[in-house]
Amino acid sequence: MSLEDVSNWLKAGIRNYFGVCPLCLSENSMTVQISNVYGAKDYMSCAACGAKWHIGIGKLAWNLTRIQWAELILDGIDKKGTLLLGRREKPEFWQHMALKGLRETPQVEETPQIEEQTSTIIKEKETIKEIVKVRCRSCGTLCLETLDKCPNCGARL
Repeated sequence: MSLEDVSNWLKAGIRNYFGVCPLCLSENSMTVQISNVYGAKDYMSCAACGAKWHIGIGKLAWNLTRIQWAELILDGIDKKGTLLLGRREKPEFWQHMALKGLRETPQVEETPQIEEQTSTIIKEKETIKEIVKVRCRSCGTLCLETLDKCPNCGARL
């Protein structure tokens, strides 16, 4: 098997994991740049949003055609991957994001990172209304306090 065959096989395998960009969710927008020099960095990027990943490929001969991890090194134009910058994850992590249509980190594992937290304030207004009733002196019927006359007998309250 030639080096070009290995490179093409690897690109096909990467496209299986990254058929959809995990950040912008564009289909078939991922391009792969494989270096044929040992120790050189390999990359993939999204043509739609501009996000770029450094990818790690298996070091052993039997594992040479499989991507081991991908690390987001350049965020897309919409800046939805800011919290993921520098995060090195297995390809299944990124594939899960793309398949679920997520734009934020799934709860796979916690890594110490500085995160911006935004909070949503939900305001609820609860109105408590007291209903006060008084007894009519003439017939004893319970009447609303706001009434002037008893609805039963017509007597003044």
